[in-house]
Amino acid sequence: MDIPSLQLDAVDFPRGDRNEYPNIGKFSTVEYLRREFVQLGFDARVKPPYMFASRLGKTCFAIETETSFTSRVASRLLTRKDYAREIFIQAGLTVAEGYRFRNRDKDRAFQRLKKLGEAVIKPVDGQKGKGVSVGVKPEQFETAWVAATAQTRRGVLIEKRIPGTEARYLVVDGRCVAVCRRVPPVVYGDGKKTVRQLVDNQNALRRRNPNLGHRPILVDAHRENIIRAQGFNLDSVPPDGQRVIMDLKAGISTGADSQDITEQVHLTMKAVAERVAVVIPGLDVVGVDIIAIDHSAPADQSGYAIIEANTRPGIGSHLFPVYGTPINVCRYIAESCARRMGFGFSQCEIRIEGEPDKPQEKVTADILFVGDICFGESYFDHPRVVGLRDLLAKYGYGYCLKNLAGLIEKASKVIGNLEVPLSHDRTHKLRGQKNFLAWCDPKQTSQALIDARFTGVSLSNNHMMDCGRQGLKDTIRALDLAGIQGFGGGINLRDAERPLIITLEIGSRRTDIIVFGGFEIRHKYSEIYRWYATGSAPGVNPIDPIRIRDQISDLRGSYQDPMFVFFAHWGSDYLGPTKRQTRLAEQLIEAGVDLIIGHGAHIAQKVEYVLGRVVVYGLGNFVFNSPGGFSRYGAFPCGLSAVLRLASDGSDSLRLYPMLTDNLQTGFQTCLIEKASVENAVVALGLEGRLGDVGSDEIGFHLDFPLSQTRP
Repeated sequence: MDIPSLQLDAVDFPRGDRNEYPNIGKFSTVEYLRREFVQLGFDARVKPPYMFASRLGKTCFAIETETSFTSRVASRLLTRKDYAREIFIQAGLTVAEGYRFRNRDKDRAFQRLKKLGEAVIKPVDGQKGKGVSVGVKPEQFETAWVAATAQTRRGVLIEKRIPGTEARYLVVDGRCVAVCRRVPPVVYGDGKKTVRQLVDNQNALRRRNPNLGHRPILVDAHRENIIRAQGFNLDSVPPDGQRVIMDLKAGISTGADSQDITEQVHLTMKAVAERVAVVIPGLDVVGVDIIAIDHSAPADQSGYAIIEANTRPGIGSHLFPVYGTPINVCRYIAESCARRMGFGFSQCEIRIEGEPDKPQEKVTADILFVGDICFGESYFDHPRVVGLRDLLAKYGYGYCLKNLAGLIEKASKVIGNLEVPLSHDRTHKLRGQKNFLAWCDPKQTSQALIDARFTGVSLSNNHMMDCGRQGLKDTIRALDLAGIQGFGGGINLRDAERPLIITLEIGSRRTDIIVFGGFEIRHKYSEIYRWYATGSAPGVNPIDPIRIRDQISDLRGSYQDPMFVFFAHWGSDYLGPTKRQTRLAEQLIEAGVDLIIGHGAHIAQKVEYVLGRVVVYGLGNFVFNSPGGFSRYGAFPCGLSAVLRLASDGSDSLRLYPMLTDNLQTGFQTCLIEKASVENAVVALGLEGRLGDVGSDEIGFHLDFPLSQTRP
């Protein structure tokens, strides 16, 4: 008799009240999508299995969650689990050890299974759990092989079984919007009912759920074997509270329960799923199935593995989870399609029936931009930085940010310039050619960035390639695992020029902030160091106003209410803006940039309006644990934190907080400038005439700059 292994003790089976749903009939993906398109002002109708939505002559189609904007090539790649595995591996993502066999390679497959010990056997092109067997040992091979080969002509995958629980990560437009854990079917004894009766009761509860009503827990010979392996049969009466597992597979279509865990999932785990949408272009909507010991732990500690991904993931579990908070993922999909059709949401005239228009109070959201970040490992042996190594070892990297906690906590998003590669590789050929080669500890620095709630960091600067191309790749991988987007650098020019895009809902306003990262072109870095990305080589993004103009032209029609920000690395250390900076600033604004925030000189540089747009030439340092050259150059040790304050009524502004950044004065704890030094800070910004405009709030002293077309 084939009795599978029952190693599910580590699975956290949820108990307690189940979500109750109204009797609305069977769930239909395209019907729910249609409703969301209607709410966005589209004419939409359903003709199963299709959904059609149109507005102003533009039309979108959908089959389940596969839309007009889903790449056919990407979709077909994901249907071949063996091909997808190779792509994930090449991208540095983790998959279970596995092997593909043709249907006639039964003997070879059996020998491989014996080496793996316990495995999952499935068709390479299967779906909905058909032909999948979990926890297969050599004695169960025959049954599992027959089940898999019956569902495919293209071959069978045998993968080493990974312990943990399975979750579906839904990614829309490159962002993980929902995560639902799938729990194998289970019943609990009450000391009175038989297993058969307990299953009937459970199915009665499932019929109340629109997503599960037509998916009962079925009992077949395989499941009877599982029940017997636990010492019961269908007519047994389990003791009160006794758990009886019905199956090892956690497929919704085969009786599993669903639990929303979106808020509990670690950012780095969400980043793993989002990475799938990056490495296979054309996935506007993709469901990524991941198994992990703990989905709330960092990816490098969770023991995760990607099981598979597909373009038609079942979204009913997100809309109608058995446990946890429902998430309207159809709205995310409809909005994504609307953006790709060129509609801003102000054009879509969102309609909510039954709700009269109400006056909206002004709401704001803050995006914090900060300058150069380096925790100083490459300076540990410098005589003017004595004690830094011991300080970080004793108190951790977060010690350096302690005085800025209030500033960070108030921001919705945090963006900075990562002035150092996240890599241990210090053997690059630049050693001995380029001064001040930097490096840092990937784990410690990543954790400090996570704790400081960084959304993204620019990689486009004069130190990111200090550990060579491998150092850049190490950095990108470390940031992916940390759930932080690196921009301004990449494996080729197309990757390096990709902007960071932040979508915010501010009251009734929805806006997209599109942030480009770039490093000014310098002869030595271009001709000698080979610093900049090309069509086929890794590197950083060069500042090229002509390419930026073309990118903005392409992007403007795809996003609603967009604001284009250029996060530029330029200038000379400890000096004011150069002629090149002022020339590039004017060219970038002529290209369509709405706001320029620069960094790279290690001090705050002047702020001015150029062609009606705000230009902050230099933020200076944020946390940069070096000896510094302030006294050598006679520079006031001032840095800036720039808060882009977005308002629901469109009255956007930039608020600048001056900071003291000389480590010899702060003891490696950057702090906001006190009142006595405010005048010096304002002079350093070239704003002597605005001393009377200095304000203060619960964070500290600041200056405000409206983002208007004309200077106030």
